[in-house]
Order: sequence, then structure tokens, then C-alpha cells
Amino acid sequence: MSGLTRTKRALLVVTFLTVTAGSAQEVRSADDVESGLAGLWFDSDRDGEGVNVIESAAGTTIYYYGYDDDGRQLWLVSETLAGTLAPGVSATLSAVVGDGGTFDAPANGSRLPGWGTISVTVEDCSRAVFELDGRDGFKRSETRQLALIDGNECRLSAPSAIGTGYCEVQLLYPREDGLVRAEVWSSRPVGGCPQELWQALDAEAIQAASGAAAVGLDGPRQDLLDANRLQPFGGEIRDFGGIAMAQVSTRELNPRELSGGNDYIELSEQRTARGALRAGRQVYELVSARNLTFVMTSISQRVDPDLSVEELASLGERLALPPGWIWRTRTLEEDLELEAEAKATIVFDEFGNAYERLD
Repeated sequence: MSGLTRTKRALLVVTFLTVTAGSAQEVRSADDVESGLAGLWFDSDRDGEGVNVIESAAGTTIYYYGYDDDGRQLWLVSETLAGTLAPGVSATLSAVVGDGGTFDAPANGSRLPGWGTISVTVEDCSRAVFELDGRDGFKRSETRQLALIDGNECRLSAPSAIGTGYCEVQLLYPREDGLVRAEVWSSRPVGGCPQELWQALDAEAIQAASGAAAVGLDGPRQDLLDANRLQPFGGEIRDFGGIAMAQVSTRELNPRELSGGNDYIELSEQRTARGALRAGRQVYELVSARNLTFVMTSISQRVDPDLSVEELASLGERLALPPGWIWRTRTLEEDLELEAEAKATIVFDEFGNAYERLD
């Protein structure tokens, strides 16, 4: 679909119609209607469009919202897939053009004009490829899940997120009470972090554009979790030097406590996230002088560009731990679930590696 008009990014679509299941391909049992894949999916390279995956007892329906080749708004609705999607599964569904309808009088899906097909290939719990093929042409979108249904977590078997590369930008704003509010913007929920774009990022330009008092660049980073779901704040996507990022947390910083750096200082941040480390994994932990345990969730290559997952077993020999702190590794006997509904406590070591407190 060349020549699409691209405006602002949309994050919500409500279509009033009923969809009748036709030759839907059965992928999973219709009794299993909570795959964790329902929600909003977004391609950071495509403004003004996205995909909404809806799961119900009838199955799974896919909504596309964007624009046709003439720049006119286009809503497509797929036939209903019997059951739910799953990582590693592909499905091709016929699609109609959504038009009209209200809550009290939904449009009859069988009377809507046909358009073509919507195909989906689920790569893992946070990545899916959608292909549109119809009267307006062909389009392929490599998407990330931008927002999921509250309480509906993807627990299906999927490739591990370990080693997924991303980067973050921190925008610092002084508050009247003397503290500093740090907005953390991350490429993790919406896409990758190309090295050439990251190296060319201009902190001064970002500061001028955002009005922040200071800007911190944190990256490249690599994820250490087997599953990682970050819920962005508000759904806004910003472009930082060609890298799409969403705000994933807010931290309150005390300048006096951080005057010597933030190594091994407990930081509180507001965020909503779900992650997991699977049984059999080797994990890396810090235990504080107060006997609080923090598990490593991501590694940083900002200080040591050569630091990798394979080298973490010996990292403890390089750390200058505060008095009373210890470093340890262990193998998980059962899954370790990490969940932050509104608040999490984290620490960083001197290499910038991040650890999350276990309650």
C-alpha cells in the first residue's frame, strides 16, 4: 500500500458490528480465550495505523485501522478465528470493510463489503507480523504489542526474550519540593535500537525539544528475562533520532543521594510490568546489607561495550560492592514471576546493569 497518508498515531478503535465466523481456521480450543495476545499491536515505522486483536468465547477477531491509498480512513475486520492465536502460529482470515453501526444497532458483518485477507504470524508473546492483501494492495507490518488486556498475561511457550536489545532515554525535570522527576522512555515495547541511530543520538537536541533540565542516555541494553511485558504510559510514542520509544516508567530522584552516582542506591519507579525467569535458568542477584534481594533483569553495555550474557557468571569478581552487600548466582528450581502493578524498586551496579527487588 504505497502512498498512504500518515498522520498521528492512533491507539484506540471501536467498531460497531457483528462478525460471522466463516471458514475460520481452528488453531486452539475455543475454550482457551486468554492467550495474552489480545490488545493493541503497533508498527513503529507506520504512523496513524495499528491492529487490535480481540478474544472472546467465539474466538479471535482482528481489526486493522489506518488509511487507504487515497488517504481515507480504512477499518478492516477479519472473520472470527476459532480459538486463539499462539506463538509460532500463522493464520489467514478474510476481511471486510468496517462501516457504520452503534452499540444499540451493530452493523451486520455479512452485509459489509469484502476487502481481501488479513494474515498474522505470531513470533512470540510480544511480536507479530500482519499482512494485508486486498483491493488496496499489499502491506506487511512487523508489530510489537503496545497494550495488552489488563490481567491477561501471555503464558504460552515462546522464544526467550533473553538478549533482546533496546535503549532508553531519561528526561529529568526538577520539582518544587527539590526532587527530580525522571521520565524513562524505552524502545523495548515498540521496537529495537539500531546501533548507528543510537550512536548518533544528540542529548542536547533532545533536551531542547523536550524542555527537560537534563537528559540521560542509557544503552545499549540487553534483556535478561524469559518474558517481559512493559505497559507504556498513555500510549504516546516519541521519535528520538529515528528510534521509536514509549514512556515505561517514572522515577523520583533525590539529587543529594545521587550526587556520587546511583550505584547500589534503591530507586523507586512507577510502572506496570510483568516478567518471568523460567525454572532451570541461572540468575544473578545482589543481596543488600538489609538482606533485601535484587535479581538482575537487564545488562548494560554503556560502560563495558563487550559485556554479554555469557560473561555474567564472573561479573561478581569485578563489582565494588558496598559494605554488607553480596553477589551470588543460583539456578531456579521453579519459575520466578516479576510483577509490578504500580511500583517497583530497582538498583544499578557500577556497570549500569539493572536489578529488581524481590518482595
